[in-house]
Amino acid sequence: MKGTETVLPPLDHVFDAPSALQIVVVSYWVINALIFIVGTPLLAFVLCLLFPFYALPAVLAYLIWAFVIEGDIHNKGGWGRNPSFSIGLRFSALPVWHHFRHYFRSHLVKTADLPADKNYIMAIHPHGVYCLGIFANVTGNRELFYNTFGKQLRIRIATLPGWREFMLSLGGIGVDRKSLERVLTESSESDPTKPAGNMVTLVIGGAEEFTLMRPKTMDLVLRKRKGFAKLALTTGASIVPVITFGENDTWKQSESKWMKKVNTVAKKLFHFVFPALEGRFGIMVIPFAAKLITVFGKPIHVEKTPNPTEEQIDSLHKRYMEELTELYETYKDDFFTDRDRDMCIVK
Repeated sequence: MKGTETVLPPLDHVFDAPSALQIVVVSYWVINALIFIVGTPLLAFVLCLLFPFYALPAVLAYLIWAFVIEGDIHNKGGWGRNPSFSIGLRFSALPVWHHFRHYFRSHLVKTADLPADKNYIMAIHPHGVYCLGIFANVTGNRELFYNTFGKQLRIRIATLPGWREFMLSLGGIGVDRKSLERVLTESSESDPTKPAGNMVTLVIGGAEEFTLMRPKTMDLVLRKRKGFAKLALTTGASIVPVITFGENDTWKQSESKWMKKVNTVAKKLFHFVFPALEGRFGIMVIPFAAKLITVFGKPIHVEKTPNPTEEQIDSLHKRYMEELTELYETYKDDFFTDRDRDMCIVK
């Protein structure tokens, strides 16, 4: 380490002893997609069969609200468009997430300031399975993050649809270009001539990178991913390279050939892959208690270019890969000492 970093909590911090409650909280986070995507519709269906007089009007009212009244809310800044509402801040500040952070003995590392008069693309690596490090250190620990980087910043999670209310509660927005451009071009309410200080999280490697995940490695899908560089140029948003060391150590990939074929088809058709994982105690929904250290690099400031050329996009993309590699090289011997091989940009 350079000695100029801010590490929170400090590296010598004494975490809580492992407990069953920690495992329950972490497991809930892992299975919440099933709860929201599968469990909620199933419960609604059962209630409509058992108590149609009460359940049907409630379900109908929800559908009208979710798909008509707020049908496009994820493309209009989400619930977090009004900072005073701050439901994501309240949710992520719930005491229960303390156990999540202590399970992974997580740390946030600041290497540079992020001025609040900029908008930012938080470029996250690696994808892992659920981006556990980002939740432990950023979206599920916002008070610490804002106290470290500045309370005028606003985190916005760019995510695929499916976990609607859960992700909206965390400040989620749509991951399509329309939604991202809206948030990244927002101006400050106090000074309309300056950006709003929005920070959009983007996991650059996406679902394809998940399929490459192996413990003690960091294989990235980045060379062919240039959309974020174009987005930065067209909006003038700065790019912040972010690495979570330990993210790929939270699960082992199943070596099932059949599952690999299924995921190849699923990725092409649905842009999604099914978890085929081995977790702690041999249970898929319990990740290994790997230490998660999320390091924020220095921002790459970008001049707004409404119609960038391919050369400009390639130049920014090349610079980003160089900055990301430098960030990795600086901290690999501090936070990735048990690696089998170094970070590799494979695609």
